[in-house]
Amino acid sequence: MAAKMATMVALVFGLALLLSAAAPAAAQNCGCQDGYCCSQWGYCGTTEAYCGQGCQSGPCWGSGGEAAAGMAGRKAGAGGVEVPESNNRSR
Repeated sequence: MAAKMATMVALVFGLALLLSAAAPAAAQNCGCQDGYCCSQWGYCGTTEAYCGQGCQSGPCWGSGGEAAAGMAGRKAGAGGVEVPESNNRSR
């Protein structure tokens, strides 16, 4: 029984270590096109979730909403992600 418990504890700690290493890796996904912000989690977009607190690069809002000017000609796409007008094609 002690061997099973030791195996379970080792598995839990190993999983915790793996998950803690995944967060910094996820933040390295940036390579956003012009006009897009890189969120604290490494994803591109133009909403507050991307350009607000934790924004890593791009037209981050900071304190005054600098990215708002870059929002012209954009519509919300699937999942609330802003996409350029040229990518919003009517079907």
